[in-house]
Amino acid sequence: MEYRDVTNLFLIGTGGFLGSVCRYGTSNLIPGTPGTLVVNLLGSFLLGLLLFYSDYIGYLTPRIRMFAGIGFLGAFTTFSTFIVQTVQMQPLYGFTNVMINLLPGLFAIFLARSLVIYIGSR
Repeated sequence: MEYRDVTNLFLIGTGGFLGSVCRYGTSNLIPGTPGTLVVNLLGSFLLGLLLFYSDYIGYLTPRIRMFAGIGFLGAFTTFSTFIVQTVQMQPLYGFTNVMINLLPGLFAIFLARSLVIYIGSR
């Protein structure tokens, strides 16, 4: 294994550890389905900021993207919990849960894009 590979694993692992700790803290503050919604919406917004910052304002290094995008946000967001919670619901509630998570999640990404474009134009 090369030095670069070890460094990348360390960055992703450290970001993942911190994202998991933040996810755990959030689930203690806001348990259940509402907590899952909060981390997924916040994570979608932050991922949108990360991705669009690189496109509109400036270059982000691969290390920052690995740490923040793959590591931290990958561990912080919890679409696996969202799916488990959804399939355990009655069909109407499950459908509602999908709409409440996915549509605002997409909105959060576009909101982040708009914010980055606004900041970049100043």
